[in-house]
Amino acid sequence: MFTFFETGKVYICGGFNGTECLNSTETYDPESNQWTLVSPMNNSRSGLGVIAYKGDVYALGGFNGIARMCSAERYCPKSNKWRTIADMGGPRSNFAVEVINNRNRATGVSIFFTPPPPPKITGVITRSLYTTP
Repeated sequence: MFTFFETGKVYICGGFNGTECLNSTETYDPESNQWTLVSPMNNSRSGLGVIAYKGDVYALGGFNGIARMCSAERYCPKSNKWRTIADMGGPRSNFAVEVINNRNRATGVSIFFTPPPPPKITGVITRSLYTTP
């Protein structure tokens, strides 16, 4: 998963290499056109939610190769360190993360389609699963 940082950098966190889930973190600087490996996350994750917020990068949930995760961590670019933060309310992978009212929210969205093609959206259900303290 990736997120854009306030400085214009892009952060790529975790993923799957075809064999195992990854804990690596890379950043891309468009000014120098260069990718750089930074400190790896504390946990391997694929399908995680990632967001940049107030100078830090948040990695939430995901799948570790065995189970969906509810754990979360925060990366500080200044110290190049990941720190564990409060768990989400339940395990989640392949979801969206957004900031609402200065809080990170993990949101699952289900979209229902009515045949025949082209699909027509007939309803959207969202559920807030995690809010930062």
